[in-house]
Amino acid sequence: MKFKLFLLFSFFISCHLFAQIEVGFINNFEDGTTQGWINGGTSPNPPTNIPTGGPEGENDSFLEEISSGGSGEGSKLIVFNVNPEWQGDYNVAGVNQISFYAKNGHTEDLFLRIGMSGGVGSRMVTTEYVSLPASQTTWTYLSIPIAPNDFTMFSGPNTPDEVLANVNGLRIISNPNISYYGQSIEATLHLDNITTENILSIEDLLEKTFSFYPNPASQEITIISHNDSEISVLAYSVLGEEVFNKNINTNQTKLNISDLKKGVYFLKIASSQGWIIKKLIKN
Repeated sequence: MKFKLFLLFSFFISCHLFAQIEVGFINNFEDGTTQGWINGGTSPNPPTNIPTGGPEGENDSFLEEISSGGSGEGSKLIVFNVNPEWQGDYNVAGVNQISFYAKNGHTEDLFLRIGMSGGVGSRMVTTEYVSLPASQTTWTYLSIPIAPNDFTMFSGPNTPDEVLANVNGLRIISNPNISYYGQSIEATLHLDNITTENILSIEDLLEKTFSFYPNPASQEITIISHNDSEISVLAYSVLGEEVFNKNINTNQTKLNISDLKKGVYFLKIASSQGWIIKKLIKN
């Protein structure tokens, strides 16, 4: 029995040691710790677990980060994590967004960015910041995209895609300028439910919303709307001339294209969710 328990214990230890990034991972701070979030070993004001007052109110724990401004340890607003759960291949895992609840606990506006280290000694930071003004004294849900084209390389030989394939550390900073380091500022940042997500782009979503067949076609095509029964279909020649315009009120309908000349056309399929352009070959 003891041997079985030892094996089971060893299994859980191994899982923890070799944990890597995955979609849906969350730090919610409900265990009373900072769950690996730090701001430097000698900082006089390290991140703290606050046991109540999170987004869900009483008894909802959250993380508090305080920066003192000026110079030296603890002067810059930054929290980072090098736990195994935040490391690994973000591309393979499908993680392309970090979301969290945030609240400004001081009188200075904050400009939040995600920074990552990885590859061969490389560092990068998100090009665009998410604003958290001093007036934002209640919890708000923020999302920061982390696809390769969302980053600016700060140092090292790698590309953003290469860093994302081998991340060894993640940080949240405040800086209005593109920098891997936090701004020196007297500020307080509250964080909770830091989560990894996979968000489909609008184009990806629309690809799954509309479809048509056959293609190539000679007589008719069938248009299918998977989510919206009211769509419009416009067809254009390669010269930009509109050749037909149809409004459709059913999830599936057939369109006669026999009068079109042979060649390539572009279908603009639109609904309340957006629009997408697909190429049609007329035989």
